[in-house]
Amino acid sequence: MVGRLDQRPALHPYITLSVGVVMIFFGQLIQRNALLRQAQHEVARLAVSEERARLARDLHDSLGHSLTVVAVKSELARKLVSRDPVRAEAEIADIERLAREGLADLRAAVAGYRDVDLEAELASARTALAAAGITAHLPDDAAVVRPELRALFGWVVREG
Repeated sequence: MVGRLDQRPALHPYITLSVGVVMIFFGQLIQRNALLRQAQHEVARLAVSEERARLARDLHDSLGHSLTVVAVKSELARKLVSRDPVRAEAEIADIERLAREGLADLRAAVAGYRDVDLEAELASARTALAAAGITAHLPDDAAVVRPELRALFGWVVREG
């Protein structure tokens, strides 16, 4: 093929031009791919930011209301203790109910955000129990539990 190109020198400028156009095209393709990667990173960053804002709104909506009502009812119960102990007791029971509902709302809101890792939960339990002066007899390695059961046991340790 080299011999054929040498026989047609009139084609050389066209070949050179074609190679140049292809190189320009590939250069632009590389630039656009870099811009696309930057845009994808920005979209991912914005998605994370939006999800954080959604979680904050959910927490504010559920906990803000519950805690406001708990605070008002606590003030009322404190005032009623000496005047009307029966009604004060009813208000305290209502406060307990509202606090439990608030906790349930909080757990529901963050349920998808907390991954459970058995090793991390064991380490956390070991630390908490040691701080309370309790000697814990916990496994040192989560490998003793089958992989498909580690999340389950992680939840058991966390809730325990």
